[in-house]
Amino acid sequence: MYQENKNERIDIMRKMTFEEILAGIEELSHSQGFYGRLLERIHEMDDFQLEMLRNSWNNAFDDMIDFILWIEC
Repeated sequence: MYQENKNERIDIMRKMTFEEILAGIEELSHSQGFYGRLLERIHEMDDFQLEMLRNSWNNAFDDMIDFILWIEC
């Protein structure tokens, strides 16, 4: 399903990638201590832990609000 917005095709069924989630956490880390600590813990993960996290978060959330609601509830 697509939505037209100023001549751009936007896929509204697309889920967030792991990299997009990390970028959102990075942005939130500037104003929220919890997300700063979360980002630190992610950067401390070894390759196996990071891959496990990537597999569980990649394409699991519709947008950053969806992720925030999941992690804070």
